[in-house]
Amino acid sequence: MRNDNKAYWRATIILTFIAITLITEMCFYDKLFNKKKEQQVLNQLQPPTKIEPLNNVDNEIKDNKNTNLTVANPQGYTSGVYYSNWSPYSPRKHFPHDIDFSRISHVYYSFFLVNGDNGKVELGDKWSDIEMDLYKPLSIKLGKLKNKVDVYEEPQTQSTIKTNLPKGCIGEFFYLRNSKLLPTINTENSKNFKMIMTIGGWSNRDSFPKMAKSPQKIHNFVTSAIEMMFEYGFDGIDLDWEFPKNNTQEPAVYLKIMQQLRQGMNELEEEIYKNSAVPVEERKHFQLSVASPAFEEKLSVLPIKEMNKVLDYWNMMTYDYNGEWSEKTGYHSNLYDGSKVKHDEEVLNADSAIKYMIETQGVEPNKLVLGLAGYGRGYTNVNVNHIQGFGKNNKERELTGDEVFIDLEYKGVGGESEGEPGMWMYNQLPIKGSIEQFDPKFVSAYCYDLKTNTLVTYDNVESMNVKGQYVKDKGLAGGFMWESCGDVHDNPKRSLITAFTNELGKIKKQESSIFQDEKTFEFYLEEFGNEGYLSEAIAKLLNKDKM
Repeated sequence: MRNDNKAYWRATIILTFIAITLITEMCFYDKLFNKKKEQQVLNQLQPPTKIEPLNNVDNEIKDNKNTNLTVANPQGYTSGVYYSNWSPYSPRKHFPHDIDFSRISHVYYSFFLVNGDNGKVELGDKWSDIEMDLYKPLSIKLGKLKNKVDVYEEPQTQSTIKTNLPKGCIGEFFYLRNSKLLPTINTENSKNFKMIMTIGGWSNRDSFPKMAKSPQKIHNFVTSAIEMMFEYGFDGIDLDWEFPKNNTQEPAVYLKIMQQLRQGMNELEEEIYKNSAVPVEERKHFQLSVASPAFEEKLSVLPIKEMNKVLDYWNMMTYDYNGEWSEKTGYHSNLYDGSKVKHDEEVLNADSAIKYMIETQGVEPNKLVLGLAGYGRGYTNVNVNHIQGFGKNNKERELTGDEVFIDLEYKGVGGESEGEPGMWMYNQLPIKGSIEQFDPKFVSAYCYDLKTNTLVTYDNVESMNVKGQYVKDKGLAGGFMWESCGDVHDNPKRSLITAFTNELGKIKKQESSIFQDEKTFEFYLEEFGNEGYLSEAIAKLLNKDKM
């Protein structure tokens, strides 16, 4: 009973302390916060660029981290990350400014959602997307970098800051692309990255079939998607319907949507550049891509050859090959089928999907983007009794690295990442008490905890090196990672994106965003006046008075 009382009072003290801390922060945050740091944020904004021919831009810039990474034009590779709008929330607390943009050519912002009732595209999380104030954590980070960041103009008032700068994650991404901040603390071309809005996702999968049944809903989808893309400052649209059924309707509708989106994007480009003397080939363009399944069963359903005519990239989701739905353990992001024996069913792997797209469907390799996993999938209570040398005293033995933990029975999946059973963020791995191992035949990392019989399979630095070389050998467009919050951002030696881009050597970052262009900004104010999400920031960038 005494122990129970001690535990009670200990818990009471801890909870009281937490409550006092939260109340203090809520009441005094603005007073405790150094406003001069926040002023630095606004003062980093700089005017947009006028379009110049590509050959006038330096096409090879050395990275500042003593690696062999260079920034290059058409010979370079794409390096993308999906950034989810739940990333800023606890426990992830991953903000846009945490990304190393010197290594990123594309950010896929996830997710915008389809309203199945009317077909319109909507914000997925309004607070995170456009309302959350992320400039305070950014300003705090600037304070830590005070030796690298200068104040460029006269200080502004805090009310001006809150008025001029668009809020939310979308707002901060716009700011990062149009400020002096990234070139100051990183490399000159760091802010040359594309922002793409991703529509759909697994949790929104049921809305697509509802939309597909109505011509009016399809029309609403296309028009609202393009309107939101432009108002919120995106360079394009990425479609993620998981997955169209094998029937006469859904694949055809998916193609129709892509064709109409491409047409709408082309028309918008014509409007932006209607009075411009810049040649068409030197104009900036909106991108259309698809988050594609990466195994033949789902790919064969799609009219790939027709879709390929309007798509810029196929983001191949070469992960989730195994997981909690699998009967036995297996790698979830393996590059190859490294099995020594034939299986009744195909062992899913990235290489087979890439070959199918190139050899069977005729898709150009430089349109295919290899998917990389920033997370692992796990299994608990794995039955290892069939592995040679394992028995009753498994907890006392040491792993040699030669053990094969796939095709084993298990019970449960565990997981340390909230949101989905059986998942660990890469930055939570290897799990405590285990040692990271690498299977070169499959090209997958894994860790195994002998005490709990828990297996987690995932990508690591070693698999990034192999996959980077694979991209170069196959002539692919590049790679992307789902999702950015899973990577290690404070230790380059453990970072997946760092390892992958080091192997690639060249990143395709020469062409800047269409939302860094004066013509785009002028057309934006013509369309939205002072009512657009970005109107005030754009007016400031153009040195115009508030409209």
